[in-house]
Amino acid sequence: DERMPHEVPVSNPVVGKTFEEVLEMYLFCLEKGESSMWERAAVITVMHDYMGVKPKSIASAIGCSSSLIRKMIRTFNAFPKPEDRIPVLSFRHHQIAAYKSDPKDWINKAANNEWSTRQLQEAITASIGPEVKTNQLWDKAEKALLLLKEVIETGGEPAEWLLKEIDKIFKQAA
Repeated sequence: DERMPHEVPVSNPVVGKTFEEVLEMYLFCLEKGESSMWERAAVITVMHDYMGVKPKSIASAIGCSSSLIRKMIRTFNAFPKPEDRIPVLSFRHHQIAAYKSDPKDWINKAANNEWSTRQLQEAITASIGPEVKTNQLWDKAEKALLLLKEVIETGGEPAEWLLKEIDKIFKQAA
């Protein structure tokens, strides 16, 4: 047989397994430490994409945030095959690149330029045009306004504190 190893059909290791059994696989990966980030992301992605488990339920079962679960799923889906990944770069590099529409291009740039995660993030930020930055600021402003309204309408000590802080900002700006 002249097929490559990845071309040989193998059975899915989670078919027929319960959520608890797949969770046990994740915990085994967790014991291996940082070197198992891709394995952990794969197991989490299987739980979400194939078993239909919600990020919140996965997060609760393994003791982390739903946000981290979504980031791991996004990263794994952006680089599902080992050959898509750059082994000398960290999982965090791949995670940053996964948020772009062209993650493979960004991860290759990071490898070619030997960028740290901070440098990769800076390069991505620098690539964003002024119109996009303005739109992002509008999004943040709208979100901040909604949060302000919610806190003030609820009242109490948090609202009083927030109003005092807003007043300080206005006085400094004047």
